[in-house]
Amino acid sequence: ASTPVVFYSGWPFLAGMARELRQRRMGMDTLVSLSVLLAYFASVFQTLRGGEHVWYDAAVMFVFLLLCARMLEQRVRRLAVAQVDALARARPALAVRESDGQAQQVPIAQLQAGDVIRVAPGETLPADAVLLDAEGAFDEALLNGESTALHRVAGDAVYAGSLCHERPVRLRVTGTGSHTRLAELARLAEQAQTRPLRLARLGDRIAAVIACAIATYAWWRVHDPSRAFEVALAVLVVSCPCALSLAIPAALAVAQGALSRIGVLPMHGDAIDTLARAD
Repeated sequence: ASTPVVFYSGWPFLAGMARELRQRRMGMDTLVSLSVLLAYFASVFQTLRGGEHVWYDAAVMFVFLLLCARMLEQRVRRLAVAQVDALARARPALAVRESDGQAQQVPIAQLQAGDVIRVAPGETLPADAVLLDAEGAFDEALLNGESTALHRVAGDAVYAGSLCHERPVRLRVTGTGSHTRLAELARLAEQAQTRPLRLARLGDRIAAVIACAIATYAWWRVHDPSRAFEVALAVLVVSCPCALSLAIPAALAVAQGALSRIGVLPMHGDAIDTLARAD
């Protein structure tokens, strides 16, 4: 029963170990896979020779707990994707552009730098621009977290995703599409998902446990060869960072969810770790 768990359910860890070995580095996947495979094959060997001790339960436990950790990690990523989607939806689909003295509604994809547009109160700015009117007020909470509408005067820069307040305004477009500050925020949020977290990278350092297990095996091989493998396996089993693998994604999932509910968008995963030390 443990065979499909180890080689099917545990395949992501085995593939991760192969990838790490090709890159000539040892990380969490190498440590986990080595522990699982040693426990499994040692148990198979003991079963075939009629031995007293088997460790199938340890192999299955590793895979189960670490898959739970991966599930929590995926939840963190889904939260980040939802935040990126919210940024993408912040821009309207249409804009009112002035052309030859007349206002015309056009898709925002047709806007170009230099176009003059009108934005009514309560509408979202479709592009980065400069204010042409004497003054205006804009809610930039999505961009900078400032909940109070900011007053701008003629010539000031305003940004896509901001909400127009109080009065209609005329703007001259300076940036559209991927060249807006809103698009840059979305790119940063996407990049944050692919960067390894400093917290998560702590797990990679635990690969030193492998060296400890080898040294333990060598010492017991000299003093009591019959117990050398059993003790070395125990070092790997006890030291395998299942708790760390579960705790990090769980903590990140809770933190990301809490921040999302109050409108905070972490642009880098390590920001949460830094926030814990803020006074």
